Amino acid sequence: ATLGKEKEDKEYAFKFWDTFHLYDVDFFEDEYKELKHGTYGDSVKDLMSFVAKIAKDLIEEKRENENEDKAREIFDKYLGSFDNKNAKLPDTCTMWRLRLFILSLYPKAFKDELKKSFFRLFEVMGTKKYYYDIISGAEYEKALKESFPILDEKDQQKYIEKVIENFKKRNEEDNEDKKDLHLRCGSDLLSVISSKIKGKKELEKLLEKVKKAGFKINPEHKPEPSIKMDGFASRIISRGPITQEEFDDKSIDEILDLLQNEWTPEKLNKQNESNDFHKPKNAEGAGNLLQTGVSNRFDLFVENAEKFFDKKKIDEHYTQSFLRGIQVAIKNGKRTDDNDWQPIINLLKNLVDANLEDRKRKKGFYDGWLGNWQAVYYATTDVLQELLSEKNEEVVIGDFEKYRSDLLHILEFLLKYKNDPKPEDEKTKSASSTTLKDDGSTIISDPYSIAINSVRGRAFQVFLMFIYQDGKRLEKKEIKINEDVEDLYEEILKEENTRAMMFMYGHHLPTFYFRDKKWTKKVLIPQIFREKEDEYLKLASIEGYLTQTLYKEIFEDVAFKKLYEEWISLEDTKFPNQKHFKDIDEALAVHMALAFINFDIDIEKGLLKIFWTIVNSNNPTRHYEFISFVGRDMISRDNADILAKVKKIKLGKIEKFWDWTLKNIDNQKTLSGFGHWINPKTEVLSDEIVIEKIAKTLKKSGGDIDWDYALIQRLPEFAKKDPKNTLSIIENYLLDKDEKPNQHRGEPIFHIDKEVKEALGIIYKENDELKQEVKKLINLLIKEGSQIFWGLKDVIEKDPNGVSNN
Repeated sequence: ATLGKEKEDKEYAFKFWDTFHLYDVDFFEDEYKELKHGTYGDSVKDLMSFVAKIAKDLIEEKRENENEDKAREIFDKYLGSFDNKNAKLPDTCTMWRLRLFILSLYPKAFKDELKKSFFRLFEVMGTKKYYYDIISGAEYEKALKESFPILDEKDQQKYIEKVIENFKKRNEEDNEDKKDLHLRCGSDLLSVISSKIKGKKELEKLLEKVKKAGFKINPEHKPEPSIKMDGFASRIISRGPITQEEFDDKSIDEILDLLQNEWTPEKLNKQNESNDFHKPKNAEGAGNLLQTGVSNRFDLFVENAEKFFDKKKIDEHYTQSFLRGIQVAIKNGKRTDDNDWQPIINLLKNLVDANLEDRKRKKGFYDGWLGNWQAVYYATTDVLQELLSEKNEEVVIGDFEKYRSDLLHILEFLLKYKNDPKPEDEKTKSASSTTLKDDGSTIISDPYSIAINSVRGRAFQVFLMFIYQDGKRLEKKEIKINEDVEDLYEEILKEENTRAMMFMYGHHLPTFYFRDKKWTKKVLIPQIFREKEDEYLKLASIEGYLTQTLYKEIFEDVAFKKLYEEWISLEDTKFPNQKHFKDIDEALAVHMALAFINFDIDIEKGLLKIFWTIVNSNNPTRHYEFISFVGRDMISRDNADILAKVKKIKLGKIEKFWDWTLKNIDNQKTLSGFGHWINPKTEVLSDEIVIEKIAKTLKKSGGDIDWDYALIQRLPEFAKKDPKNTLSIIENYLLDKDEKPNQHRGEPIFHIDKEVKEALGIIYKENDELKQEVKKLINLLIKEGSQIFWGLKDVIEKDPNGVSNN
């Protein structure tokens, strides 16, 4: 059905199939069984293919020769008119829409059929039956729009009169909850033909009467299918009760009156019919109008901001929509003409002073997402973030001093908002946010994700922005944080009982340290890393801090050295059934590695000595992550050779550490981290040193290497520079100590016939003293690994004493 040459045909065919495939297939199988002359197979799929053939034939016929007789012949052969008892296909909802689709492709050929189809609507309405099946989807309106001009002018006039008569009558007779729905359906039909009667004076006069009868003509109205598809799933698209243009023409008082009366969620819900399921008129749609309207008339809405909160009269969803509109508008660059934000600040003050608790909301069938008071407070934090953000080095709110007291008052409430997050959000049975594990089971989301999606977590982010702006007032003082701010922070910290927020307090500790060191060490550290009944609160604080940037001054502070010593001794570093933002063992190792790389410290002194002395044989992760991070940060990354020079890193220090590790560490998992100490493209550490040390490392690790890509890429080059050690590398990489295929190598090993083969070829060809060792290795690999290593025979196949028959 999509083979039409004209774009409109193609788009319309897509619309038809989107609707057809989802809307009717459930009951279509029963209809198929009723076909009297069906010779097209025994499945719905076959029949759909048959329908596609009809559309294809008709469209091609239209394009090629405009043959009306041929078009009618095809129509009668495959479909037949809906009122023809001998028609091939039955008169069902699906086939009715299919017929309309086909007829609309070639209106001149099917003038009579189209006229009968259009007026069939009024026959059904005259019997008081449910008429929606006649006009559902896009097919009826689309056919009407394209084919209305072919009707005689008298029939056109009659059709318009029938629409007015029947839909107005239905509107007057139906129940209260269906009021105006019929007028809207009639308005849609009149809208699609309004552009087709220009210049026809009698019909234009008739349309003027239409407006007086309560119908609304929208020339922009476009027929749409009942269901739209995105991929293989349909969408629910909420819509407002009026257009955005109509909304933007209304005064603030008119909008407030609508929100308080006609547009309550309950009343909007009652205005829908069953055909509105996938595009319902609801509070979400009305809220979207408000949100967009705020941006369109920003100054006006800011001036009247306080009016959009009334606990008794305005649904909280609309207050949330208003705040979201303000936030988005500011983010997109909107500013008030006089830079006066007091009305917005007053609105936020009124909201927090009301201390609103969520109520149990009864959701209607057609409702979309409805915001509660928690969502309102969430949106409040977003508005504050925009006001305190900086654009072109100037804070959006302008005169910070003017609003400081009010901002801190609002923040105090939000930082103490107990409903979000709460401890229940971090318990398996009541978790508010979960994620899937590899085995398909669920696990609680990590503390950071929970925090930044909560009211208190987002409020804390605003709190940091407030402290930054506030600190500018204390620029000449030693302490860069005000006493009232410290008092508030101490108060919320003492009461905190969620991992999510303890993560945030740990993560942002440096912000406070650099503003008041004495207070941070005396008050914050004991509180943030305190022992609690829930040991995982402290663990969350540690995780939060360790995922922060490492600062030399903090790392060398005696108070923090004591903390690091305590953390190094931790054995249990896992939450119960909760994901970590970053594994604590890994995060601790990264801090130690960063200190080793960037600070003038020795591996056998201070914290690093403690870190490497405490060996937990059941948990080699920390030492492995230390080695791996050093390699990833300094050696294996792109441009590592240039970065090393820029950072003025003494590579000799790293080389000595590799020697130290080989001498003092025996754990295979730990040693496997040296896979990242090779750059796949260039020399960072000297190749001679790398070859020698990686050969020793692989022998000691039993061939375990966590990232072998760089090693394999460099093997041919290594073979040229140090054939003996390279052969040892290949041997320990592919075979274990028992001369069996190494358990650390997966299958298939794609580089065997490329880099490994090339390296062995270089060694075999250019080093007579190693020929026998190469032969022995290849024979052994083929014997133990069979066809996996068979390609290596090419290295020595010309040697009569080469590969054995084994």
